[in-house]
Amino acid sequence: MITPSMLSRRQSLLKIVELSTSHCTGATKEQGYRGLANWDPVKQIKEVVSVPVSGSGDVTTIEGAFAKFRETGCDGALIGRGAMANPWIFRQIEDVMHGRRSSNQPWLISEQSFMSTSTCLEKTCRRHLPLIE
Repeated sequence: MITPSMLSRRQSLLKIVELSTSHCTGATKEQGYRGLANWDPVKQIKEVVSVPVSGSGDVTTIEGAFAKFRETGCDGALIGRGAMANPWIFRQIEDVMHGRRSSNQPWLISEQSFMSTSTCLEKTCRRHLPLIE
């Protein structure tokens, strides 16, 4: 993990250039899940390297993701805990990125489609379960 203290050392940053992409989290190990992630290192890394840079930390809404894009210039946002509360956030962000109207509602599938999927899953499990016993 790249820490803010490493950012002052140009040699450390130049090593990142050898990569095809970079990821930086805005939270420290000591911080854990307390407090807010600091996205300044993401911005500083993006300003120095030419490879795509993704950041993570405290992205829980579509608006939050786009705020991080604007504030840091990063190429992507990695979303963890935010997806637990809203598993549709990835599609919603993609919709907005492509100019589509994003719905805050989950996609609804018909009961018939759900039953068909469940039946298929049950048949697959029954067929493969004896193989692992």
